[in-house]
Formats: sequence, C-alpha cells, structure tokens
Amino acid sequence: MGTFFVALLGAGAGLTAALLFARFQPPSSEPAGVPRATGEVAPPRESRAELARVNNRLALVERALEKAQAAEEELPSGEGEPEPDPGRRERQRESDEVLQARAVEQFDQSIEAFKAMPPDSTWAPRATTALTSDLHALSERVGFKVDSVECKDHQCLAQIESSSPHDAVRHVQEIAHSSHSIKCATQANVKVPEGATGAVSASVVFSHCR
Repeated sequence: MGTFFVALLGAGAGLTAALLFARFQPPSSEPAGVPRATGEVAPPRESRAELARVNNRLALVERALEKAQAAEEELPSGEGEPEPDPGRRERQRESDEVLQARAVEQFDQSIEAFKAMPPDSTWAPRATTALTSDLHALSERVGFKVDSVECKDHQCLAQIESSSPHDAVRHVQEIAHSSHSIKCATQANVKVPEGATGAVSASVVFSHCR
C-alpha cells in the first residue's frame, strides 16, 4: 500500500469540527532496539484483526472523500460555460459531511479496538520507550506536548497537545513525516470545539508497526 494524506474538516461523532489525518506507509525493515518477541506464544490475534479491519475501512472512506473533493474542484466555472446544477454543490457538501462523519467514527472504532488489545509483553515495553523518546525529541523541535504513549501488540497510541488548531494540524503532519524507531502507518484525529482558538488535543494511532 502506498502513501497518502487526507484532511477532513466537518461535523461528526458529536463534535462541532474534527480533523482526521492519515498516513499509510509500508514498513521497510525491522527496527533496531525493538525486536519482535521470539520463543513465546503470541497473544490472541482477534483484537489485532479487528483493528486491521477498522483501519482498512477508514482508508476506503478517506479515498472516497479525496475523490469527491477532487471532483468538486473540477466543476466548470469559467465564462461562457454552462452553470452547474444548482443542487449539485449542496448534494456534494452533504455527501462530504457523511464521509467525514463516517471517517471519524471509524477512527474512534480503531481507538476502542486498540484499548481492547492485549499487549505483547516483550515488544510493547520496548516500543513504548522508543516511541516516547522519539516524540519527546520531536516535540522539543516543533512545539507540542506529549501527554501519553502506549504500545501493545505492534500498535501504539499517542496523545499530544498543541497550542492551537492550526498548530495541531502541523504537528500531526510532522509526526507522520518524521522517522521513528518503529516503522508504522499513522492516523490522527484532532478534536476542535466550535470557536476554539486555544490548546487542542490530538490522538495519533500507529498501526502495523515493525
């Protein structure tokens, strides 16, 4: 699977506004210092499988929204061209809102699946330590606060805080683009209450880690 980025803005999941950002990058190699557990019985895979299914559904929703937004940008607007269907833009807006709400719902489901996942007793502690160190180093350079980092079975969840909605978007992009000790796909959800101008929080899911 290749790499793509999607930003969704709109109402959904009880929020006045939310931004969903995703990066899917196939891991390139086994990282040094965070080896996969060997010689042990692997923990149950049901939670991992459920999270993988949620991530796949989220990717499909994001791609659909990306196509819908691209189609809207291509609507004719020059002189001498026919006026578009008056209801088309409204229908497109409603379709986008549905896709946005669905994407936020899928992201929330990935969080719940992560919480239910049993930890890998060998991989998880080392991955948590390594990713925490990486995020703290990055936060010192770009200016966000690391609230928590938790890793389980080749999946991790980080909570960060930024000083503004604009900074939150920039910070999750920085996290997605940066190199980390563990190689993962990343998804982030920034919750922005109506009229918010101050600090906001973001949840970042690291999945399919190696």
